[in-house]
Amino acid sequence: MSAAGEAVLYLEGDIGAWGWTPQMWGEKVAELRASGCSALLVRINSPGGSVTDALGIVDCITALRAEMPVRALVCGLCASAATIIACACESVSITPNSTWMVHEPSCTLSGSTAELRAQMQAFEAARAKVYAIYAAATGKSADQVAADHVTEKYYTAAEAVAYGFCRMEGDAPADDQKEPEETPADEPAPKGGADDEPTEVEPETEDDKEKDEDATMFRRFCAWMRGERGRRDERGDAADDGGLRRELESVRAELAGARAALDAALAMREATDAEFQVKVNKAVSAKMAAMVPDAEHLPPADDTVRPMAAVDMAAVVKAKGWDGAFARLR
Repeated sequence: MSAAGEAVLYLEGDIGAWGWTPQMWGEKVAELRASGCSALLVRINSPGGSVTDALGIVDCITALRAEMPVRALVCGLCASAATIIACACESVSITPNSTWMVHEPSCTLSGSTAELRAQMQAFEAARAKVYAIYAAATGKSADQVAADHVTEKYYTAAEAVAYGFCRMEGDAPADDQKEPEETPADEPAPKGGADDEPTEVEPETEDDKEKDEDATMFRRFCAWMRGERGRRDERGDAADDGGLRRELESVRAELAGARAALDAALAMREATDAEFQVKVNKAVSAKMAAMVPDAEHLPPADDTVRPMAAVDMAAVVKAKGWDGAFARLR
């Protein structure tokens, strides 16, 4: 256990059935809580794995954060599903030589047409949850994060810090920066004399404006995720509603495109299956017709009680050319 009662949990290896699962996480945390810890440090070195198991661990972290501080430290590799777990912590630090990797969630689908549609809907819901977690951690919109990671992307520690996923280990968190001291109300502010030089106010730069805009968007996103509108002026409300509507329409358009592509693929599969079935039926019918004796050697259609022995088998054998084969057998 580190200083101030902070326990360390080493999250290393795969995430999923062959590695870390929500059950395994719960067992490890229970052991650390029994030791009397008051805070948790999750030390991560993992290539990732199952998104389902990662989201389950995220729920465990969310519940644990109501009882004690939980922070993450990336030391080595934090990739794929491991980044989801890291971003669920209150803060994320990364060592200078570590690597951070994010990519588009992927899955394998199989089954009937209805099953494929249900699986696709479940996958889209999980994908939206992942990008919402990334958005909350970086202060960017979910659409922007998704657009930036259509293909697999590896970050150096410095690049991950610049994107907003984490901060460099050893740097003080933004929340730890001291607020400027206010002048007490009962003490008058010092008045400038004749010898006092006027204080120069530095002009606001474009970087400052971008930081302010990012902070504003982050606060609005968090309020939206909690289902609270918060206090905003009339102009802020209008701008925020417009932005949310645009994001919603973008997500709807993306989902409509994905569903259209899936429907087209399923229609093609159904057409191919139908064509293949027709060919099989024709082949089976032809084979069965070749195996049935000629009509002239069958009993009359109205002779329903005629025994099978009444069929002229000798004539059938001769007509089919099987007499030579029987001669060789004898």
